[in-house]
Amino acid sequence: MASDDKNNLESEGFSVRKDMYNGYTLDTKYQKCENIKKEFEEKLQGAVTKWKSEGIKAVWVKARKNHSEVVPVCTELGFDFHHAQPGYVMLTKWLPDDIENRIPGFANQYL
Repeated sequence: MASDDKNNLESEGFSVRKDMYNGYTLDTKYQKCENIKKEFEEKLQGAVTKWKSEGIKAVWVKARKNHSEVVPVCTELGFDFHHAQPGYVMLTKWLPDDIENRIPGFANQYL
C-alpha cells in the first residue's frame, strides 16, 4: 500500500487502490466521510456487488483503529480477518464464485 493516496481511484463512492491481481484495497484512512460507519453501511454492499460484476477478484479493507466501527459492517458482508498490526486490522473478501480463493495467508513467523 502506498504511503499516500495519489495512486487511489474513485469507485462506487470509495477511494480505492487497484492492485496487479485485479483487486481493490480500501483504506479507511483515505475515505472522505463525516460518519464512516453509516457511509460504509450504505455503500459497501452495493460496491462489492458492482465490483464483482466488473471482474474484481478481491477486496481488502484496511480498517484503521480510529475507524474500527466499520469492522462489523465488513464481517456482516462476508469479509474475513486476514491480519492485524498495531493501528489497523485487514479484512478480505474473495469475489469470484467460480474461482478458488487465491488470497495468500499472512506470514506469521519471524526469522
